[in-house]
Amino acid sequence: MLADELVVLGLLDSDQCRDRPAGPKKNDIQPWIVASWCIPPVANADFVWRMEDVIQTYMRPYDPDYPVVCFDETFKQLFGEVRPTQRPRPGAPTRVDYEYERKGVSHQLMMCEPLRGWRHVRVTEHRTRRDYAACVRELAEVHYPRAIKIRLCKTT
Repeated sequence: MLADELVVLGLLDSDQCRDRPAGPKKNDIQPWIVASWCIPPVANADFVWRMEDVIQTYMRPYDPDYPVVCFDETFKQLFGEVRPTQRPRPGAPTRVDYEYERKGVSHQLMMCEPLRGWRHVRVTEHRTRRDYAACVRELAEVHYPRAIKIRLCKTT
């Protein structure tokens, strides 16, 4: 109806109205896709100062005596297959059954030094302070025994 009114008013050609889609198509709207952002507080100088400090740390040149190591942790669910995967026929994809068995959760502590191109993952069964402390000790005693100071950027 709106398009008809625009044609009557002379704002649109009747050909233009026929070529335009009626609205978004069924698959154009994807509400399950969410973009996550770190939204800073409004006019918060303390937040900006801390973010600038983090950025300055990441911009330091590589120095083996003072490495900048990123540290993060995550959980992953462990799944097992109920039925074995079927071998694919020529030209067909592998067939995997959608049914699964839950096998628990693993806790992963991840360390990386981007400027050196190094990363390491330590997997534990639980998330405890002892696991965290053991990971930091391993970082200092095994991976960086000669470092004067390790700059640890923890993201969680």
